[in-house]
Amino acid sequence: MSSLILLGVDTEQVNAIFEKLENNGKANQVLKQALNETAKQARERLSEQAKKVYAIKKTAFRKDMKIKKATVSKPQASIVSTGRANSLSDFRVSPATVRNGNNRPKITKGKVLKSSRMKRLEKGGIKAFLVKFKSGHKAAVERSSKASYPIQALYSPSDPVMLGSEKRTYGIVEPYIERDLHENLHHFIEQALGG
Repeated sequence: MSSLILLGVDTEQVNAIFEKLENNGKANQVLKQALNETAKQARERLSEQAKKVYAIKKTAFRKDMKIKKATVSKPQASIVSTGRANSLSDFRVSPATVRNGNNRPKITKGKVLKSSRMKRLEKGGIKAFLVKFKSGHKAAVERSSKASYPIQALYSPSDPVMLGSEKRTYGIVEPYIERDLHENLHHFIEQALGG
């Protein structure tokens, strides 16, 4: 799964400003610089917002987003995030350690959003629990039936889904990204005009 965020600008909106730059052949260079700087800022903003919203232990959102830079001939920068669904155990789960026998809790709880309450991980009377596999990987799992096996891991949203969320992440930072783009355009135009 992947999500894509494009950063572009309608050159017609900035034509008046760019007339001076085009005489010097610098308009597309300025656009490229502004878009690439904005893409870096957008990646940082998206990463920070996701960390605020989701109760995930890892903080590699920034590393999971790759920037495809704008060029002079193609004034469009993009941020691409790829990845599969995260294991529910990557989020807040209680108890956080694997417990067996008499130490096993009556119920395991978990949450994906920091603002949510911990929810019982139980479906149809079948309770989820934490397990550690021979590989060393720890996961929240549930049984398919009352029988001991098979078990299946519980998953939660992927990084692209979390980062692209209109309600919680991208939709929150989009106005700041637009503001950053305008500020970066202004900065690089002044720089190109020697101001």
